[in-house]
Amino acid sequence: MGGPYSGATGAVLRKELRTWLRDPQRITTATVPVAWALGTALLPLTFGAKLLLPWAGPALPLMAVASAYNLYSQDGTALWLTLMTGSQRADIRGRQWAGLLVFGPLTVAVSIAFTAWSGCTWAWPWVAALVPALLGGGIGIMSYASVAALVPGPDAHKRPDNPLDRADTTGQSNVLFWAAVVPALPAATAVTLGVMLSNPVLLWLGAPIGVATGILLAWWLGRVAINRLTAKGPELLFLMRTGRSSRPGTAAGTRTGTGPRVEAKPEVSRRTAVISLLLWIFGSLTLFPQGLVPLVILITGAPVRSWFLALYMPDAWSWVTDFAMISIGTVLYSQAIRITARGSRNQRTTSPETGDPTEGPEPLQVR
Repeated sequence: MGGPYSGATGAVLRKELRTWLRDPQRITTATVPVAWALGTALLPLTFGAKLLLPWAGPALPLMAVASAYNLYSQDGTALWLTLMTGSQRADIRGRQWAGLLVFGPLTVAVSIAFTAWSGCTWAWPWVAALVPALLGGGIGIMSYASVAALVPGPDAHKRPDNPLDRADTTGQSNVLFWAAVVPALPAATAVTLGVMLSNPVLLWLGAPIGVATGILLAWWLGRVAINRLTAKGPELLFLMRTGRSSRPGTAAGTRTGTGPRVEAKPEVSRRTAVISLLLWIFGSLTLFPQGLVPLVILITGAPVRSWFLALYMPDAWSWVTDFAMISIGTVLYSQAIRITARGSRNQRTTSPETGDPTEGPEPLQVR
């Protein structure tokens, strides 16, 4: 077997790299994670704090998952070429290699440069453990979510000039952002134990664990994505062409065969949409900057308070406050996910069934 640049996988890889460099929407997709990670890490410099600089590297692949997972929707009905040629495996693997080449070198460079700039020597084991786990796991999650959580948008040849005018992936992106944290848990656990037990072996064991976790998840989730694309490819193509599920009897005001008329569920109200947005915002604030970040600071014993409420509390109350913030954030996020998922299901059922489908290739016939 050849490397990633050979055969059908290599062809997909080269095509994807050109797309990342030329397509305005892909360029936006690539720059958003960089801007968010660097902006978050550099903001505390306004009051002379360098604490967040080492976390710029791990933050970049986290946001990359939320930003870059909906790639099949961006390509639109071009998916029929992949299905007709039976090149699902090459297409998934080529996209994974392209994502690694786009985000990998930049993530490593930012991690090394910003950690050295911060002067926080205690952060090196954390960065060495988290970056490979988040990067490899993120590549796997992106490939799987691209086929399992696709949000239809304008087809490539009908896309508006504005690169921000695209499919609304707000709910899915919020969920995937936190799902992307999961690959880092094994490596983070090893580093945490190393800090608490003052054991340098455990402290640096997180790095190989992170590498192994990243490689395993990238390969395994890619394989799951290949199987799903092979099995559900025609349904995905139909979804991208029409904006609705291919399941019969789910559209608004339609009849299923000779059966009774099926009434669609109502769309999400404005009030519910506002509540969902507030849940996402306050869930993010309590879970991450007021919960998880102070937890790492408390574990490492770094002499920093910044704007973290738990770090201003006396002794044991710091831990109590921190876990309270994590609990509140988890509850808010679970409610936001529930409302968003319900709204997505309702929105799919209200798509019009009548009239001709959007332009594009004929749907594949599954025999």
